[in-house]
Amino acid sequence: MRMRPRPGSLLVVSLVWLVLTVSPCHSTTIVAIRTPEVVALAADTAATFKGGGQPDTQATVSKIGRHGQVLYALSGFVKDPRGLFDPATTIAASFHEAQPFLSVVAQIEAQLAHALTAALLHLRTDDPGLFRQAITAGTGGTTVLLASFEHGAPVAISLTFRGAATATGHLRIHTQRRTCPGADCPEGRYTFMLGRHKAIEQYCATHSPRLAMRPEDAVRFLVQLEIDAKTPGVGPPIEVVRLSQDGIHWLARLGTRAP
Repeated sequence: MRMRPRPGSLLVVSLVWLVLTVSPCHSTTIVAIRTPEVVALAADTAATFKGGGQPDTQATVSKIGRHGQVLYALSGFVKDPRGLFDPATTIAASFHEAQPFLSVVAQIEAQLAHALTAALLHLRTDDPGLFRQAITAGTGGTTVLLASFEHGAPVAISLTFRGAATATGHLRIHTQRRTCPGADCPEGRYTFMLGRHKAIEQYCATHSPRLAMRPEDAVRFLVQLEIDAKTPGVGPPIEVVRLSQDGIHWLARLGTRAP
């Protein structure tokens, strides 16, 4: 996945409800469903470039990527102008053959926490206004969603990073992890909802949260709810991808006709 911001800009593509974008009016919707058989992931493709002293710019980008047999999606602050923080590059450099998926995820978690600290420290000097937004409780942060097969079963993990200034002015990074299978999904099925999800919540309030359709159809349907509701910052086309024991298969992708 390549997202190319203009020089001196920040690419903001808000994803899961575990993290919000730097600017609440510019968000996105990504939904992932993990079952004992598959991980299905769908994302809108609207994005906002912020910072650099320039007006916000909208573009159409892919928010889902893969490295080998690892599927990933990024949200929030996903790349800084100085190149200090670049989760997509970190992911690509971390996974190698025969490495246990969970141990690599732990390495990525530590590396990204360190890199985000360095990036935010520079942002505090270069763009104080954007820095304040980025660390404001409930509005700032980064989330990385990773999925792969481990020991014959699909595993999905979200890593959320939030910066916070201490009373003494120091910067601290708080991290949160959600894993399925694991304590977060005792029944073996979990829905990760990234970014804007108000329309999805309204639908689930009057319908069964477990849709009577295939996971890949369900994630597309849920993202479409936000597009139909004209949620700010969420727009078509929708990308859909499925991870199963047979590998990673794109069902709808930028530049191709959806099935």
